[in-house]
Formats: sequence, structure tokens, C-alpha cells
Amino acid sequence: MLYIDKNEGLINYLSGKYSLISSKLYRMDIYNDAKSDLIVDLYFELLYTPVNSRIKLTFTEIEEYSFYHHRSNYFYNVERLKFLRKDNFMYLSIDPYDEDQNISIEDRDFILSKNVEGYFI
Repeated sequence: MLYIDKNEGLINYLSGKYSLISSKLYRMDIYNDAKSDLIVDLYFELLYTPVNSRIKLTFTEIEEYSFYHHRSNYFYNVERLKFLRKDNFMYLSIDPYDEDQNISIEDRDFILSKNVEGYFI
């Protein structure tokens, strides 16, 4: 794995050439770690990047998360997203209600955590 960045630096990095828009979430790992309690790893495949096309995001110090899937839907193409810092938290929604830079109670498929790190895998 090759470290990309964390928190706001990661948001900035993934806003350009390596955007998660039009990517595919292909794996999720949710587990407990002795140091950080709950950890959520999201694995994305970038469709328009010939090199370093797989990215892992590791969320730690989870405040809240919610993901829903039904077998009649594809798992999981990212068409829109919100990735932002709000107060002391990092927030990612890969099914946002709208595209403004605020957390909405109507956003779906989201993680709210203290930290997020990114890696090329």
C-alpha cells in the first residue's frame, strides 16, 4: 500500500485527478481494533485512472455510519458524493441528498469519523 494523505489533505487530493466520482465501491470492511475501536475500510476502483486505480479509505474514531443495500441495486457505483470536514469530524456520503457542502439528515451511505486516511492498493 502507498499512503496518500489524511483528513483535509485527502479530500483535496481526491478532488482532482483521483476523484471518487464515477468510481466503484467494491468492498467494505467493518471491524474493531484494539487501538481505535471501530474501523471502517472502503475500497474503491477508479474507472478513469490507468495507474493506481484502487484506493482504500480507512475511517477511525467512528462517530456514526450507515449503509444500505438491496439486491435489486448495483453495489456500488458512485455517481455523486460529499466528502468534507465539519467541525471536528470527517464526513463522506456516497449517496448524498444534495451536493451542497453541508451534512443532511437525508444523505445516505455515509460515515462520520474523527479521521480518515487514504492509500493506493
